[in-house]
Amino acid sequence: MHRPPAVSYTVGRSSGHLVLVAVLVCAAFAATVLLAQSATSPLTKWVALSILTLSALLALAGWWRTCTGVLRWDGEAWLWTGFDDVAVHHSALVLDFQQLMLLKLYSEDGAVAWLWLQGANGNRQWLALRRAIVAANHRTPPQSHDSLAPEGDRL
Repeated sequence: MHRPPAVSYTVGRSSGHLVLVAVLVCAAFAATVLLAQSATSPLTKWVALSILTLSALLALAGWWRTCTGVLRWDGEAWLWTGFDDVAVHHSALVLDFQQLMLLKLYSEDGAVAWLWLQGANGNRQWLALRRAIVAANHRTPPQSHDSLAPEGDRL
């Protein structure tokens, strides 16, 4: 089986992630404006506006706290600078929009990192990183003990 070549990619805050947050905030704001024009009570309108404001602030704070560092594929395993010296045990590709990906990394000591990866057209490192991520996520995951049990023995 051929494996993708080694690649190193610097991960920063993603403008694509920020755009997704902005789109969701705008959609929520539009729904709140429609609610404000309806015949609901003023208390309901203020509660909705408060929830929208709090949600928008939390989403922006989440974007600001996004993990940054260097993600490396050495040809055998993933390494993430956010896990210090602990190796990445497993990676899961959550979303793939070609130029924007959401990757979830699990370290061997149980830590989890969510990475918003963003590339540019023609960026060779991005293309190599995408190949490595897709190849790593298409391998058969290790089976749990439950999946090895005969059909009648599962609870």
